[in-house]
Amino acid sequence: MAEKTFFGCIDYRNAKFQGSIRDNLMDGIGIVLDNEYMLSLTNWKNDMPYGPSLVVFPNRSYVYGKIKNKQLQEICSYVTPQGDSFYFNFINGQSENIAYLDHTQAIIELTYRNNKLSVVRSHPKQADPNQKWRIISDLLRA
Repeated sequence: MAEKTFFGCIDYRNAKFQGSIRDNLMDGIGIVLDNEYMLSLTNWKNDMPYGPSLVVFPNRSYVYGKIKNKQLQEICSYVTPQGDSFYFNFINGQSENIAYLDHTQAIIELTYRNNKLSVVRSHPKQADPNQKWRIISDLLRA
């Protein structure tokens, strides 16, 4: 029997899904909204998040990144309601180098190793926005 894909809704106990469904599983682009108003716009594969994902939390913070094998992968960002941003480069679900861009636009370089978060150095506010993104990009590639 051929697989049937359609756009529809699935009601869960604490959440609702609306999007692409195949064989009664989330498969393709879809939105999940839970009963606490956490929203996830995600690509799904066999009922699991897979690929680009945006998750908006009830406190207005959000995460944007790529998910593979239930783990964040590659460049991901987390933004707080106050406007502070964290940028990560995940490899197999782990990120050692973290760039923290506070609301004043100063960049703080962090590392996370052996379950310990450490400050490496701080970069002053950049007058040129392109310079700011170059610093963050270089840090995440390290």
